[in-house]
Amino acid sequence: ESLGNNFENETKDVKEDKKNSEIDVLVRVNNCFVDCTKDKKKEISGSWVEFLNYLMNEDRNLVSMLADTSILAASDSYILIQSEISSTNELINNQIDSLETHYQNYSGNNYKFAAINDKLWKEETEKYRNNIKNKIKYTYMDDVSSPVKKETKKKKKSDELEDIANDIFGSYDVI
Repeated sequence: ESLGNNFENETKDVKEDKKNSEIDVLVRVNNCFVDCTKDKKKEISGSWVEFLNYLMNEDRNLVSMLADTSILAASDSYILIQSEISSTNELINNQIDSLETHYQNYSGNNYKFAAINDKLWKEETEKYRNNIKNKIKYTYMDDVSSPVKKETKKKKKSDELEDIANDIFGSYDVI
């Protein structure tokens, strides 16, 4: 019985995560797979600790989220990372703009990042292997961070605050 509840909760969490995320993780996985290489992964992995050290002076909150991350795959434009703690991946994705800005300042390269939980990574790498085996080539998909979602979030928060203020102080509308 508890297993069923866990599954329902996990499914609900994944749906919530996808609704709240400002990036499309699956698009970024696909785009990384277009031209990822072992050499690029090795290069990024080799400098990851240096980047985290650099970040200590820039954004300690972000460092704490990235502390246990590893590089899963890398291409010339995309880097896929994973935290050992599944829920941390979503927290990282919610701070992705900050991560990308800091990484660009550190390296001079404009990469797009995505943090991926273990379950999704296993599913996507299995698909990747099958696609490669079947000679299906990956092609770039539109990768647009959702400014609409960001604006909607800000607007909702603003509207909520305004509603609370109206409840407490009354409306400014003059009758």
